[in-house]
Amino acid sequence: MHAGRAMTLLFGISEHFERLRGVPVHRQYEERIRLVQRAEEHGFYGYHVSEHHNGPLCMAPSPIVFLSALAQRTSTIRLGTLILILPTYSPLRLIEEICMLDQLSHGRFMPGIGRGVREIEHEWLGIDPTEARERFAELLEILRQGLRDHRIAFRGTHYRFDDLELAFEPFQSPKPPLWWAGNLETAAGYGMSVIGAPGPGMTRAKIEAYWEAFSEARGQPHSQWVEHEPKVGSTRFVIVADTDEAARAIARRAWDVHADNVWRIPFNVQGRVSVRGTPGMNVGEDADLVMARNRALVVGAPDTLREMLAEFIDEVGPGHNYLVAQLQWGDISHDEAMHSLDLYGTEVVPWLAARSNDVPAPASVR
Repeated sequence: MHAGRAMTLLFGISEHFERLRGVPVHRQYEERIRLVQRAEEHGFYGYHVSEHHNGPLCMAPSPIVFLSALAQRTSTIRLGTLILILPTYSPLRLIEEICMLDQLSHGRFMPGIGRGVREIEHEWLGIDPTEARERFAELLEILRQGLRDHRIAFRGTHYRFDDLELAFEPFQSPKPPLWWAGNLETAAGYGMSVIGAPGPGMTRAKIEAYWEAFSEARGQPHSQWVEHEPKVGSTRFVIVADTDEAARAIARRAWDVHADNVWRIPFNVQGRVSVRGTPGMNVGEDADLVMARNRALVVGAPDTLREMLAEFIDEVGPGHNYLVAQLQWGDISHDEAMHSLDLYGTEVVPWLAARSNDVPAPASVR
């Protein structure tokens, strides 16, 4: 990478929004809104919530509804989905709801999209899982047309629109940014920002390849679905406590609960069903084994977090410009999550930002 303007390292929160046993649902919504408000006070760039159905893993089965509530209680933090299960949506209704939330938030919506990895959720929502890939491709093209051109002219296997002019538009101009979860190469080809796991798919070489591919895709009809420059981010489970021992105690307790929530419904990955204990899946392994890797699960006192995350940032290089934390998961209480967020936001994030924000940006964005 060549000398030039500095790349800004930004910080965000992502989550499934898991249900806490013994806590009333309405209270959990209110407490999560307060957590996001506190993240905004700490200057976090974005908040991303996932979509899952009929289980304890996600209390926001309609992410746009929950983000609409957040839009009214926040003013600067950007609000995203990671992801909307695109094949399960009616294309026109989805475009209208994206525009509606973007207007309600005054241009803070970051729609993240994907096919979904649980076939049973497709079935529950009335979609044949064998059609999910094809429906996703058609819906993505319709979504791009609608948000970019404010009209749809499309004839596919599942959806047809005869040059339909749209009566509703987003707040952001020329269009809201689109986000991808997971594979960097796929995200670059789509011209989207990306958040992935800090593992074999999130290396310096793969990140640099993302920036090259993103640059080469410029000028294509689908290119540049980003706000200003792409965000290349990674997400991990984070606990910050007053001591390493206190943080590890919370992690050991919460990790098994999180695994129970995740594996309540099997995943379908590349034609096979993945269940708890599947090799290569961190969730379901012993918490101490996962903590020892300092990747998916990062816990400790503030100085420990600074050291571990700085090591990761140096390893993956300046093309990684978005560090995303999952702060409340498993049975972590609201008070524990708020304390963790306050320590992270005051003693870890500013230190990492000051350390990282004088590095050169990739040549492809200058």
